[in-house]
Amino acid sequence: MSNDWKRDMFEEAVANGFSNPLYKGEYEFYFHVLAQCKVSMTSDIELAGVNFQGTKYCLYINPENFDILPLNERLGILKHEMLHILFNHMDRKGKREHKPFNIAADAAINQLIKDSDLPEGCITPKSLEKTLKKEGFDIKIPKNENAETYYDLLPFDPDAKDGDEGKDCEDSGDSDGEGSGKPGKSGDPEEFYEGLWNDNPLDNHEKWDESEGDEDLKKDITKNMIEKAAEKSRGNAPSELGIFLDIWTRKPVVSWKKVLRNIASNKKANKVSTIMKKSRRFPKRPDIKGSRKDRTWDLMCIIDTSGSVSNEEIYMGLSEINEVCKIMDSNMKVLQVDTECSEIEEYDPNKKTFERKHCGGTYIAAGVEYLYDNNINSDAIIVISDMYIENITTDEWWLKYKKPVIFLSTSGHIPEVNKNHRIFNLKDA
Repeated sequence: MSNDWKRDMFEEAVANGFSNPLYKGEYEFYFHVLAQCKVSMTSDIELAGVNFQGTKYCLYINPENFDILPLNERLGILKHEMLHILFNHMDRKGKREHKPFNIAADAAINQLIKDSDLPEGCITPKSLEKTLKKEGFDIKIPKNENAETYYDLLPFDPDAKDGDEGKDCEDSGDSDGEGSGKPGKSGDPEEFYEGLWNDNPLDNHEKWDESEGDEDLKKDITKNMIEKAAEKSRGNAPSELGIFLDIWTRKPVVSWKKVLRNIASNKKANKVSTIMKKSRRFPKRPDIKGSRKDRTWDLMCIIDTSGSVSNEEIYMGLSEINEVCKIMDSNMKVLQVDTECSEIEEYDPNKKTFERKHCGGTYIAAGVEYLYDNNINSDAIIVISDMYIENITTDEWWLKYKKPVIFLSTSGHIPEVNKNHRIFNLKDA
């Protein structure tokens, strides 16, 4: 690996993708995604590759092979790598065979790139069908399908020709990648596709296997990247934007509407006049306004920032808090606690980073004690913790707090709680 390579050709491609009228409409969105990645110049790969490391995506470029390509092909390669990220191919591969899934993934995304912007020999549905036919397989490869569909169409047994492809192979098309992808008796998919793969000028996706990091955190980070790119490339966002967001939107574990409704059932609601509703007493009098219930919420989030709780676990809990803020259409107060409390802060769901104030021992009840001592009322407390904390059923401060407490366990540990408390497991959701 070298740190001395110049990035001139890479930066030229990025600049053109952002501002050149010839390329801006096609590439601007993807390059706003790329701008949020860490870029490394390396000879460890043939041309380009991506993976996820901790809290950031990494894009790897081999300048020896990248720099000699014309501008439009460099643009196409960079979009290719971003599409792998946006379609989450590195996770969707699951337990499927490596090389066949590489081919299937490339067939899925390369058709979203102009043929003129792809280096010669890249895999597309058309070229894949043509190549398989040369090998004796009469298989129709349709357009506009996903990687899993193409993977299921590929033959695994070199002897299973003329429409008999894959009959000796177990189904491997499950969305979670649990299918075996086993070849027939006389076929090895890795060996069989070796020649096909060597004709492909793009990466072999080996960097995918080096990915590491919390999955829930990665979902939140990727979704934020997509939303930021869409906002900055208004008018040039691709038609697949909705698909990208669906892939990366982390569904909340807790049914917050139901939970908040239960809290609200015991909470007095103020009535607010509104012209959007008729008066029940005088339905024929348009001059008399109707009313709607207006509940004001006082919710407190206690975040366990002790040393046993990682930043990734905190982000896991904060993704649930974001959902609460969305439903309430307002912010929430936050109190960080290890054995002591920080000052109460307003939580901003639009803020992408979290600054922890503590990293010591664990006594979360100190947060409840702080609320009591300072006469701070709240309708309910939401606690983000790994739940390796004091005994909730016997601790005096948890017993004194008679209002609802909602614990979000980030570790999967589920201890006993009191009757006014509820606990949700975020880890295996």
